[in-house]
Amino acid sequence: MAFWIVYQGNSWDRARKGGYLWAPKVGKKGQTQAYWATMERVMPGDLIFSGVDNALRAVAEATLPAYTAERPDPFSAMYDAAFDALLRSFADDGTLMLASDFPIDEAIAAGINPVAKINISDAKATEYLAEHRALMAARSARNS
Repeated sequence: MAFWIVYQGNSWDRARKGGYLWAPKVGKKGQTQAYWATMERVMPGDLIFSGVDNALRAVAEATLPAYTAERPDPFSAMYDAAFDALLRSFADDGTLMLASDFPIDEAIAAGINPVAKINISDAKATEYLAEHRALMAARSARNS
């Protein structure tokens, strides 16, 4: 287990509500930051201490290894909830997949874009999503 300290500014609320940590690999001006790169070493079980406005605000335990992902959409809380509930996942090419028992009209009503696609450029993310799809299929089969 490793311990991490993350100092957050305006991303604190969004990350706390979404239940994730995210940092760019390269900034808007093409710069890199060592503290962004260290996030790639986060593993399940690691403890993350979040500091905001010169105060410790939260301690969280990582549940997944770090993986490359697009910046999370702050309006996608339903995406996160549906993912956690094994109602949606992504194919290896990044195409959105819905569980067989999650009708597309319900997904659309929940604000999920049925043609959503993400960029998956990380082997760890591909492996994780394959496991997630298997769990999603098993959950759907149990509920059928």
